Amino acid sequence: MKATSISESEHMTKEDFFALAKAYMERKVSEDYSLGMVLRGLQPYERRREEPSIDGFLRAAETGGVSGGSCWDSSNPQPYTSTVDDPGIGATIDDFLEEHFPSISFMTYRKLVTRVSSRDHTEREYYGNCTNYRLWTLSFEDAWSVLETA
Repeated sequence: MKATSISESEHMTKEDFFALAKAYMERKVSEDYSLGMVLRGLQPYERRREEPSIDGFLRAAETGGVSGGSCWDSSNPQPYTSTVDDPGIGATIDDFLEEHFPSISFMTYRKLVTRVSSRDHTEREYYGNCTNYRLWTLSFEDAWSVLETA
């Protein structure tokens, strides 16, 4: 028995999927202050006050940075690290799929996870302070291509 694709079984178009996924991620960003900060930090400096453009599933975790810097000569900036159990993007995708597509197969899920990429991002602050993040992303385009052919 051949499994049907999301577009067949859920009667969903690519545009519907993108709108659903974008609304989901906009809600996540509004609930997660650090994710919103990271997204704004990824934009060009002159556009940081604008709402960030969201074109994929995202997850961010703080990995460290430098704190304690100030304008006083006595400031003592110190590096720090945060332990991250490398949650990847799993929880973000899991929540979305459970909410909207609870019947996809495990193999389809594995294909989605292999499309996830990660990178590090540093948010620069005043007086030498900074916050380092790990950012996991899965574009809506990649997610759709996996789900539509599953």
